[in-house]
Amino acid sequence: MSKAAEILKRAIENWETKGWLQHSSRNAAGASCSSGGIKMATFQLGLFDTYRHYEDASIAFRTTIREDSGNRSHSIISWNDEPGRTKEDVILAAKKTIERLEANDPKV
Repeated sequence: MSKAAEILKRAIENWETKGWLQHSSRNAAGASCSSGGIKMATFQLGLFDTYRHYEDASIAFRTTIREDSGNRSHSIISWNDEPGRTKEDVILAAKKTIERLEANDPKV
């Protein structure tokens, strides 16, 4: 399993147990937005030493949300903060990204 997939799996665990939020990276209870969750998971796994693994996970996640939404200009933050976005949307996008990474999809 790639480091990016490991990071996204940990982020999913965090969103499921600590919560997800919009318009803020993280709160005192440990809930996080999409981008903040990926960053937090990278730190938790001890993979932030070179920033590369965080970038790999972020780029793969961003590729998935852009492909699924059809909006090629989406940033993770703008996608996360869209009105109507849900925790379930975020987790589904992360799971799709993991599937693509594990299948060695050249787009991610």
